[in-house]
Amino acid sequence: PITQKKVVSIGADRAQTAASLLGNTLVLNAGDSLATVDPTTGLGCRTALESSEYFETALDDLSQGKPRDLIQHNYTYAAERLISSNHAASKRLRRLYRPDALS
Repeated sequence: PITQKKVVSIGADRAQTAASLLGNTLVLNAGDSLATVDPTTGLGCRTALESSEYFETALDDLSQGKPRDLIQHNYTYAAERLISSNHAASKRLRRLYRPDALS
């Protein structure tokens, strides 16, 4: 039998950074590793679709030989704007329709 247990609560809503350069390697966070959205608001799919456009743009820019630091900057800027906007929308929706889900 289990005699000890530990409950860990981790509040995660966005990555520390959307993109990083490790040497000459460009690392892009995408999907749930980039951001999570409250499932009660229905914005998860919207976030995924919009962020996938930024991911595709970054890959296109990379294939065109654009500087990695510029791609990193553009991807981070776009992702941060999207996440901030969708988190604000999520809070508005929860306040309106699910005040019980607010913490």
